Amino acid sequence: ISLRALLTEVINNVKKLMPGMDTISIGFQCDEIFPRSERAKAAALVMLELITNSITHAFPNRLGAIHVAVHNDGNHCTAVVEDNGIGIVELSANAMGLNIPSSIVKDQLEGSFSIISNTNGTKVIFTFIP
Repeated sequence: ISLRALLTEVINNVKKLMPGMDTISIGFQCDEIFPRSERAKAAALVMLELITNSITHAFPNRLGAIHVAVHNDGNHCTAVVEDNGIGIVELSANAMGLNIPSSIVKDQLEGSFSIISNTNGTKVIFTFIP
């Protein structure tokens, strides 16, 4: 299954279905990656959760940008969801529903999960084996 095609569909559905998307932009870049089906679905679920968290929590004035990127170095994929919102006030694995995506990355994707957040936005980076 093409991860790029799956994530394109996820992002397009978010743009159509989430309120306030007329003032929040989503940029997207993804290498052509064909992980096993269960890994593609898990990665897409993590990305969906991270994107909806950004939309819901990062932009109290409903104006901002989210950038989503996935790159494959041959052995590992690195995925990034970054926004230019207000940042996470209390940074922890449980902050803003980050426990679920963190658990999926670690348990199902056998990867790593990290968060960088300040008043200029939040960047979540996770790696996984395709």
